[in-house]
Parts: sequence; C-alpha cells; structure tokens
Amino acid sequence: MQPTRERVIAILTDPALDDADVEPGRQELLEALVESDGWEVVRDALIAVLREPAMERAWYDAAAGLWSGVCDERAFDVDHTIAVLLRCLERAADLDENLVWSITCNLKQRRYLSEYEPRDDPGVIAALRRLDEPRD
Repeated sequence: MQPTRERVIAILTDPALDDADVEPGRQELLEALVESDGWEVVRDALIAVLREPAMERAWYDAAAGLWSGVCDERAFDVDHTIAVLLRCLERAADLDENLVWSITCNLKQRRYLSEYEPRDDPGVIAALRRLDEPRD
C-alpha cells in the first residue's frame, strides 16, 4: 500500500475527480483516508502539498481538506497552518481568499468580520520566518 502522502497527492491530482458529479469526490476520499490513516498524517500531507510550489493546482483542494479538519475541530499547529496558507495566497491567484480567511478565523477563534491581521500576529510571524529557513 502507498504511504499516506502519496495517496493524498493521488487524490488531489486525479483528473477524474475534477468532475463535481463523481462520487466519491476528493473530500470524501480524503475523509476516508483520515478514517483509515488518522488525521495527523493526512493533515501533514495536505500541509506538505501546500508547501510545494509545483503542486499549486492542488492547493485549493488541499486547503478544502484542512477546512474539513477545522470544521471537525481536529488538531492543528495553528500558526504554522496559517503561515503556509498565507504563503500560498501570495503565490496563487486562484486560491480562494475566503477559504483561507475562514480557516484562519476559526483556528484563531476570531469572528469572521474581525479586524484580526494574521501578518501582525507574533506566532504567525515566527512561523512565516521558519518557512523561509532552508528545508533539509
């Protein structure tokens, strides 16, 4: 069996799943993977996809997978997740800013219409700096 990360990538990049009428869809397949492999490894695979510029076409669906985890009140490294999503917004014209803001507000327990600015949050700033450090 493939490692979870490879299975997440396969789900996010399968062109057959571009059709909204296909059942089960991407999010249902990701949820099944959470059930079999656990949230943490699926979450980490989704974050890894969001950190990979070559995977930009899959960023929306990866963010939607994170949103599902937010809705289910699953565990997150809050500042790191927000930092990764902010970097994606800087680089991807088609990533849904509303989705990123919804994830951010929920993770930081802010009202949707709040004046919160994640780029002024010390924890997010530190996480953004760590993203800039060379990876092994």
